[in-house]
Amino acid sequence: MNNFVRQSLEDFLNEIAKARKNFGYPVIVAFDRKTANNVLKQEFIERYTGELFLDPMNSEVDIEQGVSYHQLSDFCLDQPRLTFENADLSDSKATLMMRTVRGKQLQLSQAVGSTRRQVTRLAKASPINGPSLVFDIELKNTRNAVSENGRVYFSYAAGTNYAFYGGTTQFELDKLGLHFKEYFEAYTVQPGQREIIEYTLGELANLADLILKPKDFKIRTHGAPGTRLRNQASFGDGAVVLFVELEGFDSSNAIPPDRNDKLPYLLPDGYSANVLINSDFITKNLIIKQLKESASGISLLDWAPLLTGGLGYRATGELSIDGFEFYDNAGPNVTTFTKYNATYTCPPEHDTAKNFRITFKNDLMIVDWNDEHRAAGRAYTPRSGLDPIIEDGEFVNSWSIRLEYKFTIETIEGKHSLALEKTKQDYTYNLMATGDLGKHVHYGERVYRLCYER
Repeated sequence: MNNFVRQSLEDFLNEIAKARKNFGYPVIVAFDRKTANNVLKQEFIERYTGELFLDPMNSEVDIEQGVSYHQLSDFCLDQPRLTFENADLSDSKATLMMRTVRGKQLQLSQAVGSTRRQVTRLAKASPINGPSLVFDIELKNTRNAVSENGRVYFSYAAGTNYAFYGGTTQFELDKLGLHFKEYFEAYTVQPGQREIIEYTLGELANLADLILKPKDFKIRTHGAPGTRLRNQASFGDGAVVLFVELEGFDSSNAIPPDRNDKLPYLLPDGYSANVLINSDFITKNLIIKQLKESASGISLLDWAPLLTGGLGYRATGELSIDGFEFYDNAGPNVTTFTKYNATYTCPPEHDTAKNFRITFKNDLMIVDWNDEHRAAGRAYTPRSGLDPIIEDGEFVNSWSIRLEYKFTIETIEGKHSLALEKTKQDYTYNLMATGDLGKHVHYGERVYRLCYER
């Protein structure tokens, strides 16, 4: 694999299918730099309606006390933009950049012993040539209770390595950058002003009618392939990755990866967002839950994770199957056929010929049920003046079922939902009778129908 090129969707799916990549989390969400910056741009615009924007900066910075100064007059910064050239899955850091779109910057010098200052440089900022403020931030989350929304946000005042590219030396860049940090920090101590320097990238909602109910999440950032190559279009690309814990899923041992090479870059070429849902969560909390709530006898079975043979669950336990009777009145005597009550027991996992399991392969969910069921039976034919004819044996039902489903996204009234689309169905069912019951093979179709209905 080329470490500087994003994978195709096919290559990504092949790699992600090799081994579990959920790190104990039921859901992992990733979205790219463009998506994040579009959110920030929209929020920046909306802030002007609510008057939650930075005031123009008018201040002075001592570059060298008593000798050199910078005056910033009517300085205005535009929208924040994220880049990920230094991002690593070990933390949630990103680089933030804002351009100066208005204002004047004066550089002043003062000779030793003099009280007069002299303008040595004058620069006027505009959206075209305004200098940039660049610093490192850490994306954070806030959640005080399960019922509240989880917010992904950052603060202008909580960054590091501030540099303002309106200076001519590295010392000036750092000194001016530190001045902006102090300017932002002043908003944190003013009542009701903290929101001005905090931006939200997204929220995870916990609503009563949702199946997926977030209760906590960890934030990481992941640099895209080629993100550190300044001469490439991919420079600065990357993703915000959320490792989400949900109600009803044990995430006590969940730990996000601490290195980029432990998780493939989650956004294949051409994709801006991705959601990975743990197959265990889908099976246990969605599929099995529906089976347990169904009206069929299958609701009485339990399910256990497969120990071998891939990702999935197998049915365990047993259920009772009621017997039934039916009659043949076509001949001179009425024959009563009885299929007695019996118990069906799920096959053990080590049985290679029989199984009842749900497995996952690539993007498919597969249901296999291969088994047989035996029940004692009797044919009873009374005869006038003679002993009845009693014929005993077993009814043996055998079946092989394979259903394949593909996960799809349905859109109903503007809302997206995860759905299963059946892509394949193979089904065979056989009935045989043993012992003396085998003489009545012409009733097999009727017995088959009655067995199937049960």
